[in-house]
Parts: sequence; structure tokens; C-alpha cells
Amino acid sequence: MLHHYVGQLNSSSRRAPVATLAILAMLLCVAPQLRAQMPATWTVTATLEVPRSSFGMVKLDGHRVLIMGGFDGSDVSRLMQIYDARTKTVTTVTPMPLRTMGFAHLLLADGTILITCGTNGGQWPNQSVRRYDPTNDRWLPSASMKSPRSNHGMIALPNGKILVAGGGSTAMEFFDPSTSEADYSPG
Repeated sequence: MLHHYVGQLNSSSRRAPVATLAILAMLLCVAPQLRAQMPATWTVTATLEVPRSSFGMVKLDGHRVLIMGGFDGSDVSRLMQIYDARTKTVTTVTPMPLRTMGFAHLLLADGTILITCGTNGGQWPNQSVRRYDPTNDRWLPSASMKSPRSNHGMIALPNGKILVAGGGSTAMEFFDPSTSEADYSPG
């Protein structure tokens, strides 16, 4: 099939670019290696307590994943669970303080998870900031954001602050994990 395609390139233009041939040759060499790395099938390893959509997941370490909040098919959930890939088990942990979906989340350098805003399924987003400590299975206090948001973005910056933007607000806010304060200043 590939021989036929290359033949068509050569016969139709008589000027088949060398780059095209190089790419085709590279694909011929790499494709078997890529296929060998891809699993042939999907395997069910565990089952969640409820089905979910609009939820969050954070990789905690080499084998554990935190699954949080979202919509369970009938209501917005506070449910938090940890999936352990080594034991292939799901464990329920302390629930979120608020029923939340459409939130942003980020694993911080200290191992806590920052969860910002979202909605409880109603029309209006909230301004809440929650911080979860998975090592001790507890929630830590944090200052609320100045702008309510839902379905927004969040990223850690080189200076250690967290930038939050979007989600129905034009204001960009910075969160300082060392003080648990939200502000508008980048410095």
C-alpha cells in the first residue's frame, strides 16, 4: 500500500519532495515500535462508587490518583476517592467541603491539592478555595478568590504563585500557597 502511495507521488508530480520520502521512511521504521508500546486492549482495574462527569483527577505519587467531586448523574458530588494502582483498589477519603463541579485543581509543591471555585450545579459559580492534604486526609483553610469562576484555568508560575484566569471572569488572580491568600499582584 505504501509502495503504491509513493509510486503515485512520483508519477503524478515527478518531483516528490525528499522530505516526504524521509517522513514516510521514518514512519516505516517507527510505527512497529509504537505499536509494540501500545496496549492491545483496555482492562478494568477497579470500580468507582458512582459514575462521574465534570470531576477532577490528580496524580498523587507513582501509584495513587485522587478523584474528586463532579456530577454523579443525579447531583453534584462532594465524594473524594483515591485509586491505588498497586493494589487496584479505590478508597473513599474525607469529602470535599462543598458539592462541586467545574472547578480547577493543581498539585502543589508541598503535596497538597489546590481546588478553586466551580459550581454546585446551580447557575452561579462560587469564589471558594479549598486545599486538601492527602497525606493527613484533611482540608486546610484558604482565602476565597475575589472573582467567582467555573470551568477556568490554573497554572503554577516559576515564582511559586498560582495564576487563575477565565471561568466567566476577566480578572486574573494570583494565589500564594505560602500565605493561602488570593490577590491581583503578580510580584
